[in-house]
Amino acid sequence: MDEMRRKIVSDEGCFASTFERQYYRKGDMFVKRCLRKSEYRTGYRGLYIPKLGMERLRNEAASLLFVQESTNVPVPRLYDHFDHDGAYYIAMEYIEGVCMSSLAEDQKEAVAKQIEIYLSTLHNLKSTKIGGPAGIIVPPYRIVEKTEDQTWNLPTEGRLYSFCHMDLSQHNVIVDPETLKINAIIDMEYSQAFGPNNLIYLSTEGLVLRSLAIAKLTIHSSYSNFSLSVLITLLSRNYTAKDIVSLGPQ
Repeated sequence: MDEMRRKIVSDEGCFASTFERQYYRKGDMFVKRCLRKSEYRTGYRGLYIPKLGMERLRNEAASLLFVQESTNVPVPRLYDHFDHDGAYYIAMEYIEGVCMSSLAEDQKEAVAKQIEIYLSTLHNLKSTKIGGPAGIIVPPYRIVEKTEDQTWNLPTEGRLYSFCHMDLSQHNVIVDPETLKINAIIDMEYSQAFGPNNLIYLSTEGLVLRSLAIAKLTIHSSYSNFSLSVLITLLSRNYTAKDIVSLGPQ
């Protein structure tokens, strides 16, 4: 193992740990890895086994390279990615700045205009197959969490699919707090070519909806009864998931 990889796999610089990932800051480098089986944790529902843990990191590495080579959309520079001792590592540029979610509302509007341009650029990247640049299919997070399936093979039906971030919330947009310029769009584990009619992944409105919903901890399955515009209005007025569901279809 070369010196660079020894630095990546060392335990120094760990600043966060979850039920799925370990996160490290190593100078100007950001590293994350999936947990080894021996590191799986027990929660209130028992042993938590991360789904598609390695596949998502492989997909993120391929997506970062694909976006860098194909567009001007700002994403972290990929340094390395590899499997080591039962864990998959991905090392990339550490991006300075603040999350879009921390900005004032008028500042967010300026950032949203940039996002709209970058989303359009990403969605102009087309594929005849659903999946990431490396051929890995990683369904949206909330689908992954509600199914036991680990392998996905979806029909193409001859369509053209648009490349989508698939997990774009305001927490995944890093902004220079002085200039309000987007420094990077991050967390591309779920990025892939996806269906053309999914507004929640293709529009800036979807970004707003996801961010508001994440702030309320959950998107209830019954939200599917509501139009996107109604959901955005209700969430922006601080309705809870329970409040919205009690209203019935709109």
